[in-house]
Amino acid sequence: MKLAKKRVKFRNCLNSGNNKGRITKVQDASTIQQFSYGMLGEVIKNIRTFVMPGGQDYNTPQK
Repeated sequence: MKLAKKRVKFRNCLNSGNNKGRITKVQDASTIQQFSYGMLGEVIKNIRTFVMPGGQDYNTPQK
């Protein structure tokens, strides 16, 4: 059994605001999640994109 690979992106730039040092993107074979953070480190935006085979991608913005 082969496990799917996940890619995780951290923000460490000086100009990244509240996202500095936090996970900003998680990607696997069928889903991409993007996160934005508030001043206290809380998740204020979570956009999930479902990658459909041979079709259109679907976004589900969540607050």
